[in-house]
Amino acid sequence: MGSILFLSILWGGPPALVFAEAYKWVDEEGVIYFADDVKKIPEKYRGRAEAIPLPPPDESASAPAPPALSDQEADAQGHDREWWRRLVRRWERKRNRAEERIEALNMELRQLQFRSIDPHRREKEKQGLLKEIRSADEKLKEANYMLAEGLPSEARRAGAPPGWVRESGKSR
Repeated sequence: MGSILFLSILWGGPPALVFAEAYKWVDEEGVIYFADDVKKIPEKYRGRAEAIPLPPPDESASAPAPPALSDQEADAQGHDREWWRRLVRRWERKRNRAEERIEALNMELRQLQFRSIDPHRREKEKQGLLKEIRSADEKLKEANYMLAEGLPSEARRAGAPPGWVRESGKSR
C-alpha cells in the first residue's frame, strides 16, 4: 500500500483516481447493476462481480477553458452542436425502442396465460419471453446510462459545452 501511495503522490493524484474501477454484476433475475466500490456489491454477488477499469483522468483538464458557448463552433474533436444532438437523438431512439419492446413482450407474457396450450410449451415460451425482456431491459439501462452520464462525460472530455448535450434532449 505504501508503494501505491508513493506512486500516486508521484503521479499527482490520490490512489482512488489512479486505480479507479467500476464493478458490474447480475442478480438471479438477470438485472445488471454497477457500483464504484466493491463494498457496495451485495456479499453474495462479490465473487461474480466483474471489475471494469475506468479510463485514466483526462490530461487536458488543465487546458484553458473552452470559448464561450456563442463563440464555440466545435469541440476539441471537431464535432459541432448538431453532431452531439444527433448522437443524443440516436440514444433516445434506442431507449424508446427498448421501452416499446419491453411493453410488447410484457403484453405477450400476460396473454400467454390465456392461451390453451400444453403447460410445458407455455413454460418454455414464458422463459423465452422473460429472456427477451431481460435483454431489452439491458438495452434500456444502457441507453439511460448513456443519456444521463455517458454522453455528458464524453462531451466534457471532448470540450463540448454542456448545453450541447443537455439541450439536445431531456433524459429521464
